[in-house]
Amino acid sequence: MMKRYQNWLQKYSQKYQDKDEWNMRFGIYQSNVQFIDFFNSLNLSYNLSDNAFADMTNQEFNSKYLGSCWAFSAVAAVEGINKIKTEKLVTLSEQELVDCDVSDNQGCNGGFMKDAFYFIKKNGGITTEENYPYIGKDQKCNTTKAKQHAVTISGYEKVPDNEEALQAAVIKQPVSVAIDAMGYDFQLYSGGIYSGIFCGHMLNHGVTLIGYGVEEDDEKYWLVKNSWGTYWGEDGYIKIKRGSNDNKGTCGIAMQASYPLKEESSKISKCNI
Repeated sequence: MMKRYQNWLQKYSQKYQDKDEWNMRFGIYQSNVQFIDFFNSLNLSYNLSDNAFADMTNQEFNSKYLGSCWAFSAVAAVEGINKIKTEKLVTLSEQELVDCDVSDNQGCNGGFMKDAFYFIKKNGGITTEENYPYIGKDQKCNTTKAKQHAVTISGYEKVPDNEEALQAAVIKQPVSVAIDAMGYDFQLYSGGIYSGIFCGHMLNHGVTLIGYGVEEDDEKYWLVKNSWGTYWGEDGYIKIKRGSNDNKGTCGIAMQASYPLKEESSKISKCNI
């Protein structure tokens, strides 16, 4: 176990303040690895791994990574529809939403994607990540940067809370969805179709639905983009079981879906007479 931990520390360039913290994290890591190895021995539809978050308890992980996720989900959906409509991929600012969309949303303490879409429309657009970079904490809104719009939307649409409507929506564009992601298995997910053994309908994490598919064994899945980096899941993505017996979807994926709208620029043609 010590050798495995040392390899993990080297892989993720993880360092601690002192020996006490090192020992504490090693204890957490050992506990997580025991869970990972037991879980994988069950040969279920998905696997876990000692990823970059394997030295964290589930409680501290959730408190850190289930905060500003709503901003990342909304931004990814806006980037997607903008790319579809303009053929230009513009990387947008999550930090603008965290700092400035504070009427209903609460920055790193949580928020709703539909309210983020409303803010972007009301604000006249959203600026770029380069102009207003993410720092991972609440700060005062930079109103000057927030006025430097790079992308606009014309509104948003809520998706009826069933998987059929969700499939019809994601055919057209990326969709922001909320899920229950508080389980240990979600924190340590590495690949396969996530069947949500430990999740319910307590929505606490915003992600972006980008498509769906079927595996060779006819298992259906939703393809979801997360915001935790490429070290998590399948290069930052997760396949979530589609076609749940519960029409709210696995982990509640169909309960609170929405997507931004973007009108195409009007084109005026002139004819020579």
